[in-house]
Amino acid sequence: MAQRRMFSLQIVDTDAFMDMPLSAQALYFHLGMRADDDGFVSNARRIQKLVGAADDDLRLLMAKRFILAFSSGVVVLKHWKISNYIQKDRYKPTLYQEEKGTLYLKPGGAYTDHPGDGAKPCIRSVSKPDTESEHPAMPTGFGNVSSLDTQDRSGEASVVESSQVENNISFSVGGDARADAEKIAADYLSSRGLNARSYLGVTPENLMTVSVYTDVIFSKFTHRPPTDTDRANVFQAIHVSEMDEHSHSFRVTFPKDRIDLLMYAFEQAAQAGKPGDWRYINGVLGRLAQRRIGTLAQAEIYDQEQEENKGGYSI
Repeated sequence: MAQRRMFSLQIVDTDAFMDMPLSAQALYFHLGMRADDDGFVSNARRIQKLVGAADDDLRLLMAKRFILAFSSGVVVLKHWKISNYIQKDRYKPTLYQEEKGTLYLKPGGAYTDHPGDGAKPCIRSVSKPDTESEHPAMPTGFGNVSSLDTQDRSGEASVVESSQVENNISFSVGGDARADAEKIAADYLSSRGLNARSYLGVTPENLMTVSVYTDVIFSKFTHRPPTDTDRANVFQAIHVSEMDEHSHSFRVTFPKDRIDLLMYAFEQAAQAGKPGDWRYINGVLGRLAQRRIGTLAQAEIYDQEQEENKGGYSI
């Protein structure tokens, strides 16, 4: 493995990157330093523990798609080829050719797990190949990085048109409900340009649950119906993907503490005159994460301390 790695300001100087906790940023750099010549890392969790990062830091990098995860436990730095150009005579193909074979390379040099927008399938390496097509010397045209990776979007199809909770599918009756939910989930992922592998353990029921939470939160704290982007943002904010140690399969859950803190962030945005403003909401959530505040009670204690110390507060 090479001893030197590069990091492009096109990536690490974006708001999406800088808004993350310093611990998540540091974990990204450590993963980059240990990645192979194609940007793959096989021991991300070991590196996370080695550098003292939290599980949430790794999840945040996955949620914001700075890294892409595979079911094998391997991860890849999405923008590796934008940051690093390796000469052909020094390049060593990754050992993780199966994972690489599921990826596509976008014209600007970023990996994606979804075809479209001119993205080409990554070629599996069997020897020392001519890698110029996969290692552009001067990558150009990199757009803004967002928590939803909007560069990968392929359409604007609506998932749930109504903002009313009672219009959502009930999974308690009929066999057709499952089929309907499967179609809604497939349409949702397709319209967002997402691949199910990016959200290990996600189910149609998960997506419908998020839709319900989104409708309720927006009805309480905003004056507009939620969009598909709002639902995706809510999913990013409240979900946890965990591996079952016995079955070795992933499952997605929505801890109440995460839902409470999201509503807290919506409340703060509304009080600031910016109801439903995701830039403000994500700023609140990011600062809560930086202070390791994981419950509503901890947030309220912090508020009280700020008021007592400063006669006011701004989180």
